[in-house]
Amino acid sequence: AERFALSPRETDVASAAAGWGATISRIQETLFISAGSVSTHIRHIYQKTGVDNRQELIDLAHETAAQDEAV
Repeated sequence: AERFALSPRETDVASAAAGWGATISRIQETLFISAGSVSTHIRHIYQKTGVDNRQELIDLAHETAAQDEAV
């Protein structure tokens, strides 16, 4: 999250989307925010990380975790 300057809420949404593959509906219910807010956060996350879809976000999360473990 720090590497890509994600806000705390973007970090929560990214963790839900990439970490446990939650849908927009599930993220909305879990984080108590509107579907529109989830979509906006996801769009900002994609822009900040340079990915185009959820699978790329998941791949990036795995790559970043592997790099962090190697350090």
